[in-house]
Amino acid sequence: NMSVLPPREKSEKYLARHTDETLSRAIWLVGFGYIFYYVNLRGLTGSAPDVTTEWLCYAIQLPALGALSRSERSAALLKPLAWLLLAYHAALRALGLLGIEIPAEYLYLPGCIAAVLALYFHFQLLTNVAAVAADYDKSRAGQILNVRSVSLVLNSLLSVTQLIGPEVLPGAVETATAIASCLFMVVLGILVYGIAYAMRGGTGPGIY
Repeated sequence: NMSVLPPREKSEKYLARHTDETLSRAIWLVGFGYIFYYVNLRGLTGSAPDVTTEWLCYAIQLPALGALSRSERSAALLKPLAWLLLAYHAALRALGLLGIEIPAEYLYLPGCIAAVLALYFHFQLLTNVAAVAADYDKSRAGQILNVRSVSLVLNSLLSVTQLIGPEVLPGAVETATAIASCLFMVVLGILVYGIAYAMRGGTGPGIY
């Protein structure tokens, strides 16, 4: 005899699975977006302006905020920040492609404001990801919180180097910052994708 679940239990089971898949997809987008946040193709094309991809990070992560906000309401507050940061960095990129140069002194204050907003955005976003992950894997949630603290330091360093300008900094500093960004991106990617995989019933990777 085959046991048949009551309609209510079927509905609850479907909703739970649908929620897991939605959150898993949202966290996957968060991780994918960070690739474009920490990767800067500066100098690889051999031409100006720099091929910065930070605006793509916010464009990719924006759809994830809606799903995350269903579990973490504070994630909804990040939407306006994401739109502002997306508009700012996309505008800079568009001006660069058009060959329009804006004096550095005019960009300094907007750059400082954008840097502060970005620090808060990424700190809170990883906080929300960790809170969601805690319902599935407390160990990985703790790892995300540790990575979040490291990201605050790294992102602050990246903001300072961008505001000062590569022409002022020694080449070794810029190289070290680029290497640290790549290593951090790998660690963050392992954790985020591990959480997304665990939400679908897998085990997923960790970092320790």
